Amino acid sequence: MYDRHLKTIREESTGLRTRLAELNECVGEVQQTIEKVRNAKDERQKELESVVENIRAKLDSESKDKIIKLIDQKKALVTEIEQLEDF
Repeated sequence: MYDRHLKTIREESTGLRTRLAELNECVGEVQQTIEKVRNAKDERQKELESVVENIRAKLDSESKDKIIKLIDQKKALVTEIEQLEDF
């Protein structure tokens, strides 16, 4: 009787150790997946920040060019007004 109980307990103990090893392996795999997801997120965020910065630089450049053209047009109009007033 004692030997049968001992055998049952050892079998259950072996099963529990096996399950523990499987669970530890699963935890390791989940941790690796978490790191991959975080790294992918960080990489994508850097890409997006780069795209946004490029768009911002392009808008600044276009805006500056338009303002320069408008200032030139204004100067031409002011010059024409001054010429007409002096006439």
